[in-house]
Amino acid sequence: MIGSIILVILGVMALIGIGSIAVKDFDVPALALVLVFAAVVGLNFVPVMNIGNFYFSLGTALFFLMTVLLWMFKGKIGNRLICLLITVILAGLLYGATRLSLYFGNTFWGNVNVFYALIVGFLAFVFTRNAKYGFIAGVLSVMTATLLTQIGGRIDLNAAYSWSIVAGSLAVVLYALVAKLMPSRPNKMSYYFETGRMLDEKK
Repeated sequence: MIGSIILVILGVMALIGIGSIAVKDFDVPALALVLVFAAVVGLNFVPVMNIGNFYFSLGTALFFLMTVLLWMFKGKIGNRLICLLITVILAGLLYGATRLSLYFGNTFWGNVNVFYALIVGFLAFVFTRNAKYGFIAGVLSVMTATLLTQIGGRIDLNAAYSWSIVAGSLAVVLYALVAKLMPSRPNKMSYYFETGRMLDEKK
């Protein structure tokens, strides 16, 4: 439910032009993003399906498929490879943190939760300084780590839905805020906080 609410809010923001600088990074029409988000939210009302031990909602599957396709077919190959590396690193750190927590008997931090999602979203923004790649890295790293924690039991894709959206959305929002606050004439200090890296084309 949390993930769907966030998608609705992001869709409304994109539709009315809030955060347009972040939407430009996706190189996808704002209306197309809104329609995909609406489809994801709507399809999640369809009962959960399963293939063997793998459970998922159609909306959740569409959301992750959209994110993977966005990585595969949009952008320069160099940027996509960097994004993949960042995703692998973040997923590995997140998975390792949950296993280490369980080893010491801490069940709260032994599962992917909202706090992990916020940390991953922040790191995804810091590493990419790009709305699209920050979103992709945040979403896919949380999804991957969540699925890895379920190995040996029921694999539920929906368990990664809300927290992956939190991570990806935070990266996008941070990008939009920092880009808005950047001075028109960058100085030495602003270099460390600048956005607009990993660009797929000149703007």
